[in-house]
Amino acid sequence: MDTTLYPWRSNALLRITVPSQSDIFLATGWFIGPYAVATAAHAVYPREPGIYTGWASQIEVIPGLNGDSNAPPFGSFTSNVFYCPNGWQTDGDLRLDYGVVLLSQGIGSQVGTYGYSTYSDDDLQTAVANLAGYPEYKPDGSAAQGTQWYDSASVASVDDSFIYYTMGTQPGESGSCVYRNIGDLRYAMAIHTAGQGDGTPNGIDRGLRIIEPIFENLQQWAAMQG
Repeated sequence: MDTTLYPWRSNALLRITVPSQSDIFLATGWFIGPYAVATAAHAVYPREPGIYTGWASQIEVIPGLNGDSNAPPFGSFTSNVFYCPNGWQTDGDLRLDYGVVLLSQGIGSQVGTYGYSTYSDDDLQTAVANLAGYPEYKPDGSAAQGTQWYDSASVASVDDSFIYYTMGTQPGESGSCVYRNIGDLRYAMAIHTAGQGDGTPNGIDRGLRIIEPIFENLQQWAAMQG
């Protein structure tokens, strides 16, 4: 895919630095406003018992990257301004596994943003889920090396908090936009939070459903600047 085109350029590789850890962790984000990049809460506030629980120290946001060996087509941006729900911070509530990275530069106005909305159970159950993200590994198990990967699948089931689908996602794709195509527009219906690389049963992928409180937070964050 040509990651300089919409919507691929609206997705960003996240390189996450955590206090006292030398490893760089990977996740995916997507622009919801000029400065705001939505992602999973566990990207901005990791909860790894015995390793580290708390805020990331900084996150590098690289929109539209097409391989580590290539220059970032829209630049690279570093932030230490993040938000996620209190319930994720205190209890690790999986129903609150979403957050935002705020940039000081309005790159989202250049690369474009995803829409997002709430949908009924009936609407979601007949939808096709689309997902583009930055996995650590390709489907054959080799290193993905900063390349963006896309897949789609029919929604398998929904409940009050999650949407389920089977795409064989990998670590690194956490935080990706799970969206539907409506004409030429893309609307997020969930935020990808777990897949086969995260130990989900039978390889089922899971996205945090955008319900009204999540929608309202995304709206607030989309208007903010880091």
